[in-house]
Formats: sequence, C-alpha cells, structure tokens
Amino acid sequence: MIDTLVRKLVLPLPFPQVQHVNTYLVGKKDCILIDTGLRDSYNQLIQYLQENNISHLDGIYLTHGHVDHFGAATK
Repeated sequence: MIDTLVRKLVLPLPFPQVQHVNTYLVGKKDCILIDTGLRDSYNQLIQYLQENNISHLDGIYLTHGHVDHFGAATK
C-alpha cells in the first residue's frame, strides 16, 4: 500500500485577474514540490516548509512556463 500525503498550498498573487496559485507538496518524509509560486511568494513558501518541519525537497516539478508557477524556483 502506498501511503502518500498531498498538501495543497494556496499562495497569493499580485494580479487582479488571478489572485492565487496552487502549489502542492507530495510525500510525508521525502517530499516533492509541484510549482513554486512567484518570487514574491518565496517567503510564505519557506515559512510553510519550516512550520511543517520540511527541511529537504527531493525535487521540484514545474507544470508549465507561467511565472506564477516557477518564479520562486529561481531563489
């Protein structure tokens, strides 16, 4: 049996047309991150990881080339 946890993080965006982006953490101990949000979302993402004792990501997967999905990956 596969025991996987999927957590959805809703990160704010500064755009009037789209106000948030969904990112996902998959896994319990060994986690991957799907999408990162904007660079402006980086601190909020890091805070969530720290609060949930996630100090290592096994990978970051980007679903497509919109900046609100990959922007924080550049930090």
